[in-house]
Amino acid sequence: MRVIGPKPTEEAPDSGVESSSEEAIESPTNSLDEDLDIDFVRSSRTAWIVPAIAILAIMGWSGFYGWAMQTKILQGGTAQQWIGWITQWSTPVLLISVSWLLAMRNSRCEAK
Repeated sequence: MRVIGPKPTEEAPDSGVESSSEEAIESPTNSLDEDLDIDFVRSSRTAWIVPAIAILAIMGWSGFYGWAMQTKILQGGTAQQWIGWITQWSTPVLLISVSWLLAMRNSRCEAK
């Protein structure tokens, strides 16, 4: 049992509760905390994978879309055509972004 508060002095009367030093008793929560720290380190090492995949997918889509629409964009277009091109480009980007957000909101992240 761990008591939080000021250290007992030598003059304090005996209250019937045994006091022991923290070194003598190993708290079961200490080993649990160490296990959680290890799991946190493992998850932080792989935490970059989902954002990296999402960014690469967006960059790949943007490059492909720009290459495929290059002639139409360079010829110029009306405001309606530009709205259509932006909508066509942004739909997959929005899908990737929302998927990324859903992947980041899992129960392990929410528990922290």
